[in-house]
Amino acid sequence: IVSKVENKKKVIDTSGKLSIEQIASLLKRADLLISLDSAMAHVCAQTNTPVIVLLGSDPLNCFPWTNKRIMLFHPEVCSGCRVFVCPEGDNICMKTIRVSEVFDAATKFLK
Repeated sequence: IVSKVENKKKVIDTSGKLSIEQIASLLKRADLLISLDSAMAHVCAQTNTPVIVLLGSDPLNCFPWTNKRIMLFHPEVCSGCRVFVCPEGDNICMKTIRVSEVFDAATKFLK
């Protein structure tokens, strides 16, 4: 993802480098987080920072505690699967989320 960003000065890749407390502190200062359904997304929601969550299957109300969120998923693909490892081996549910959808969602928060 970072390799595709034009202005890399605006990206901070902290993969495996921060504690939960440090992550929360960083997210409080962020304009937006784009994440899978992960601990990072849940921490972000608690900081009141907007979050776009990419989901493989329907959300089942897993993010009721923030209104600054957009959840992207396609219920027509693998709806209700909720399996950690794709039984098809292809993660087609995640591949159906288009870059243009993520971009459009991000622009709603970053006007």
